[in-house]
Amino acid sequence: MTSAASHTSWKDTQRFRPTADLLPVLIWIADTDKLCTWFNKTWLEFVGRKMEQELGNGWAENVHPADFNRCLETYVTSFDARRSFRMEYRLRRFDGEYLWVLDEGHPMYDDDGAFAGYIGCCLLIDEQKKAHEQMSRVLQKERRIATTLQQASLPAVIPQPADIRFDAVYLPAGGEAEVGGDWYDAIDLDDGSLVVSVGDVSGRGIQAAAIMSKVRHAMGMAPLHEPDPARILDAAGWFLRKRYPDAIVTAFVGIISPDRRAMRYASAGHPMPLLRRENRLIELEGRGLPLGLRHLYEPSESASIELECGDFILLFTDGLVEARRDIIGGYDVLRRALLSDAVLASIAPGRLVARACLPPEVHDDVAILAVSIGRPERWEFEARDASQAAVARAQFVTYLREKRKDPEFVADAEIVFGELLSNFVRHAPETVEITYYQKDGRDELHFIDYGNPFAVPRKPPADPFSVDGRGLYMVGQLASELRLEHLPTRGNHLCAIL
Repeated sequence: MTSAASHTSWKDTQRFRPTADLLPVLIWIADTDKLCTWFNKTWLEFVGRKMEQELGNGWAENVHPADFNRCLETYVTSFDARRSFRMEYRLRRFDGEYLWVLDEGHPMYDDDGAFAGYIGCCLLIDEQKKAHEQMSRVLQKERRIATTLQQASLPAVIPQPADIRFDAVYLPAGGEAEVGGDWYDAIDLDDGSLVVSVGDVSGRGIQAAAIMSKVRHAMGMAPLHEPDPARILDAAGWFLRKRYPDAIVTAFVGIISPDRRAMRYASAGHPMPLLRRENRLIELEGRGLPLGLRHLYEPSESASIELECGDFILLFTDGLVEARRDIIGGYDVLRRALLSDAVLASIAPGRLVARACLPPEVHDDVAILAVSIGRPERWEFEARDASQAAVARAQFVTYLREKRKDPEFVADAEIVFGELLSNFVRHAPETVEITYYQKDGRDELHFIDYGNPFAVPRKPPADPFSVDGRGLYMVGQLASELRLEHLPTRGNHLCAIL
């Protein structure tokens, strides 16, 4: 049953049978009608049955009921296609216990090349199978412990001051991958400043999750005594070397001033955050060795950047850009996502970026902390709940009447809001996000959904009684500008300039 078995001769099997009775594997032969015609002595001794009981389809009585249909389908499908097959199933031993076997079957041909049936052999793999299942249970248990430890170590509450908005995302690795040591954090200090951080522990599993928990807490305490981000990293590095001398951790720490006009920051070998300002991206510059290695080189210094209202900063771990095994392409996708106007308008920009950049299943942990300087008015509702939409409309009108004293403007804005609301209620499958703010002297109204793409009609519907497209066309006439953007994966961002 080697690679040459696909050309096995029927006559060869006749000469082979006496030898086959002496081999420690279970061997069978089937005719062209799929019915088995012979089993070796080892097979008969294993199942504890006579040849007459096994012939034809009798052998199938030994197959575990839970495996029977799958086993039969593989056998019949492969037989009809005249191709070799390999399958695992449980076979009943003479004492009634089912043991796992690996069954390989190969077509036979006579001297004229005509199909002459199949020959196959079964290897006992029960011990290997049970050892693998035991190892899988152990790994799953360790993964549950590590996941629980990591999620319990992430901040339960992220501060939400009046002039800054945070959106945090943590996605553990899926499938069989072990949990890593990624984290995000945001802490408000007594003087009104905000400390933001993100980091990644090298390695995986319970140990990485435990190290992450301790390092994150050390970095959370250090700002109470040290206002310099670089020295905060040095202190965390000192702690790491004392507790876990072989561990390596990358991290970024930033301290946003109480007036929100500046951020001082430092990096420990971590991917630098990206800042979106207007329509351009700024990559924060910084250098410094990871925690665990910082003592090997001269101390690094903190840097600072001025901030403006409307700035958007994304802190992230490398799993965000390495998810598709292409870091250059990953950064390209990330930059395109950050340049989308939907990022500035979204209530959950971190989740929007994750949707755009990540495949359905990630193979490495991902931590994201999105920081928006300034907090425009926002609403959200579930599209399936029309009552929530009605509440959002009422809140918008109340807010606008307080904000703008022009009754005509408020009336037109209410119509635009209502028509857009109606459109998204009918077509959006999930949460709808609404943002309103003034920019460059203009009033902007943004709607974001995660449904199928749609188009804005440039002409009224041909059918005067049709409602499809009529609302969006009316909005286009009332608004000074209407922009539609399809989101990178799935969804729509509609901006109406009032």
